[in-house]
Amino acid sequence: MRAIALTLFSLSALLLLGCPTDGGGNPIFTNGEEVPDRDPDETWFADLDEGSIIDLDWANGGSGCWPATENVNFTGTHVFDERSQAENTPAWVRAVPDTGVDVSVYLIKSGTESVGYPPDLNSNVSCDSSYDRENDGNPGVSEAAKALGGNNPYRLVIGVAGANDTTEGGFEVQLWLGE
Repeated sequence: MRAIALTLFSLSALLLLGCPTDGGGNPIFTNGEEVPDRDPDETWFADLDEGSIIDLDWANGGSGCWPATENVNFTGTHVFDERSQAENTPAWVRAVPDTGVDVSVYLIKSGTESVGYPPDLNSNVSCDSSYDRENDGNPGVSEAAKALGGNNPYRLVIGVAGANDTTEGGFEVQLWLGE
C-alpha cells in the first residue's frame, strides 16, 4: 500500500510540475531517440496556437511517419519549420513542451528541391517520429527523433504536433546537426 501511495504521489508531482530537468534545462524524461551529449546547435520557441490541424492521411500512406493506430498523438495543431541537412550528417530534433502541454515530433527528410509542408509535401526520403507509444498521452514529456545522414544534402521538415487534440501551449525545439 505504501508503494502505491508513493507512486501516485510521484506521478501527481510530475503532472503538476511538468517534466523535471537536470538543472541545465535538459529534460530528464525524454521519449524517443537519445540526443547528443552536448548543447544543441540551435534552439527556438513556438506555440501550438501558431499551427493548424491537418489531414493525417499523408502520414499513414507513403511517408511512413507513424501508423494510423497512433493518429491520436497527432490530432492537434501542427507547427512546421525547416533546416538544411548536409551530406553524411545525422540530425536530431527534440521538442520540449511547457508544463501540461502534450506534443509529438516528427522529422521528414526530403530532397533539397522539395517545397511545402504536410499534408502538401508530396514526397520524402524518410520520416521519423516520436510520441507516447504506451499511453497515448504524456503532457510535459519531451519527444526526440533522428534523421540519419546520407550521400546527399537534404531538406529537413520539422513538425511538432499537439497530441490528443491539443491546440495551444508552448514548446522549445532543439536541433543537433552532426555528432
